[in-house]
Amino acid sequence: MNPTGYALLQQKSYVGEDPILESTSSFRVAGAGDYRRAVGFVDTTGSCNDSKYPCKQGITGINLVNPNLPSIEYLIGHYEDKSNGCQLNIRANGALELIKDSKLYRSVLDADSTDNLLQLPDPTKSEYLLNSSSPEPNNDSLKYAFVQVHIKANQVLSAQAGFDSRKAPDEQLQETQAQCSFS
Repeated sequence: MNPTGYALLQQKSYVGEDPILESTSSFRVAGAGDYRRAVGFVDTTGSCNDSKYPCKQGITGINLVNPNLPSIEYLIGHYEDKSNGCQLNIRANGALELIKDSKLYRSVLDADSTDNLLQLPDPTKSEYLLNSSSPEPNNDSLKYAFVQVHIKANQVLSAQAGFDSRKAPDEQLQETQAQCSFS
């Protein structure tokens, strides 16, 4: 039992008037439902950074602040493809870590222009690409070092790491360093 949550529920008015909350505390009651926001968006047809697909940029870790930006809460976890020696860690702070053959490729979703979510062509399939890179190219080729995650219906299908000159790369990075499948 959660006495604090129960007390806060008692402060709500449910019938006869507009609902009000007389507390500034935010609460969730365990077992009352799944309050995580799904990965994706439905409110845009525009692109960002010259992407060829609808896109939202400025993605962070768990997004509790801006309802106009997607959240990655459903994706948090550890994914492993033992047959190919691949691991992917998605952390609540927005860190994406792809490990293949003892090499670590890491990026952090920190709301810059290269942290974006692209909706793949058929919106009914709920497929997205989550891209993350530093805001500036960090190598001699002037390409961004990306970790890219392919998502379908809140499930991680695959991930890749590599370089791309575009700030919102599509399905294939221009130079792939590592590629893993988790489906």
